[in-house]
Amino acid sequence: MPVYSVFISNETAQLLDRLASSHGGRSAYFRWLIAQAANANVEASPPSSRAPRRGDRTVKVLIRLTEQAAVWVEAEAEAMGMRRSYWIAAFVDRQAAGRPRFSREGELVLFQIHSELRKVRAELGIALSAAADGSPLDVTGVSALSAKLAEQMKCLRAALEGNLSYWHGRP
Repeated sequence: MPVYSVFISNETAQLLDRLASSHGGRSAYFRWLIAQAANANVEASPPSSRAPRRGDRTVKVLIRLTEQAAVWVEAEAEAMGMRRSYWIAAFVDRQAAGRPRFSREGELVLFQIHSELRKVRAELGIALSAAADGSPLDVTGVSALSAKLAEQMKCLRAALEGNLSYWHGRP
């Protein structure tokens, strides 16, 4: 595989590092950028991954697995929509730090729940503002917002419980 080297300013390097940190790292992000520039058949958006949180220092680790274990890890990673290395890192992180780790699909569900909760908050703010201005409080509307809120809270709980049950008890 060819290797290209380029010189860029420190400011540009910092910007690219920030962008790449949430898209699978420098190599993955640069491969995607180059493929986009070359009009190769690539996804419209850059690769995504859970980047380490600020302040977390990552360490590269090499592990050897039996063929059976490697097949299992591959299947688990594929089921979560993750690359093998990210699944292993998520597994270790979950066991070591107790942090929940979600598949990309799971992350998108959480973003949708967040979006719905923001809408409920905005609608509730409008209703309360109108009531503060002397308009009668629309009890039916507030009740509907309460039902929406309860539904989204159930969805959030299901997502979190599903995540915990997925990682709980893994060997």
